[in-house]
Amino acid sequence: RDTKNGVAVGRAICHHVRDGLVDDRDEPRHIASPGGGSVLLAAALLAYKPGFRISAVQERWWSVAVGAAAGFVGGVSSLTGPVVIAYLMALSLKRDAFVGHVSVIYFFTAVPMYATMLWFGRFGTTEMLISCIAMIPMLIGLRLGKRVRQYLNEVLFRRILVSCLVLLGFLLIR
Repeated sequence: RDTKNGVAVGRAICHHVRDGLVDDRDEPRHIASPGGGSVLLAAALLAYKPGFRISAVQERWWSVAVGAAAGFVGGVSSLTGPVVIAYLMALSLKRDAFVGHVSVIYFFTAVPMYATMLWFGRFGTTEMLISCIAMIPMLIGLRLGKRVRQYLNEVLFRRILVSCLVLLGFLLIR
């Protein structure tokens, strides 16, 4: 709960700041490299410090800070995933709880992102339609992932997750 609140605040602040600093023509270049770098950094931390854990006592404070950081990164790049995934992995959630938390956080980060883009005229009917159509393969992927996930143990699930982050990071940087 605290993470999604921090994400909303961080994202709103960053959208406001970014609109004054980034020229739309340069935006893809400004976004891809830092976004890819943050993904690779998160993957490296998870791969080389897998024992890092956040206790239940520390969770409330970390949630706000991580939420704000994810919101800031999301405001720049629309990629809240690396920060959120690294944080949720540090909480040592079981894979089903992890997927549930990620889904809720992504939903609550997508709503303000779309609302902000609509508000500032960066998103129109065509983009909304394309986004809705893109949800079809996403939903198929979610169903497939749910079926596959039941056959993965916790260690393999985390290894696959880190591997996907590394691949995403390199794709963003290229």
